[in-house]
Amino acid sequence: MNLRKYKYGITKASINDIEIKADDKNKVRYKLTVPLQNTGVELLTVIMLNPSYANKIKSDRTVNRIIKHGYFNNYAKIEVFNISPFYEPSSDKVEGVMKGNVLSKKINKINFNYIEEAIKNNPSHILLATGNVKGPIMRDSYHSVLGVLLDKQFMVFDITKGGYAWHPRNLRNTIIEDKPRMAKLKETKIIFE
Repeated sequence: MNLRKYKYGITKASINDIEIKADDKNKVRYKLTVPLQNTGVELLTVIMLNPSYANKIKSDRTVNRIIKHGYFNNYAKIEVFNISPFYEPSSDKVEGVMKGNVLSKKINKINFNYIEEAIKNNPSHILLATGNVKGPIMRDSYHSVLGVLLDKQFMVFDITKGGYAWHPRNLRNTIIEDKPRMAKLKETKIIFE
């Protein structure tokens, strides 16, 4: 597969300080930390669906949009997590990748622990941006994350017709216009504050 390679924006991200928690053998990324060249002090914790292919060396379109959003909203750093840590550019194929990995349950548990810790450590700056979630394994992971967000406020760009938080691919190129709104959970449904 020939993937377009996106560079990290050197005017927005401190590319030499990017950190990643990953398991290359199993093709998973648990956490991507990107310091921004900003005067802000806050950390933005972003929870999306699955990693496409952004790592320490190359970015992807979605991560670049999140970087742009974080930069223009004066965050000092962003941490990106995913409800599934398995690298797969096509989110429709993630469920199959997870079913095909005998260590999937163990990997998902490790991933959930990273997300749970991040929410605990940064409860006031959480952006949920998964898009629609398909497949029973993915929905289980999603609902586990929602369980941690229960009783907490978080941000979403919008809510899809299916009731999920908008994915950054739906954003306009001018991220400044796409201000996230505060949301919370009512049972397992996202509602605006």
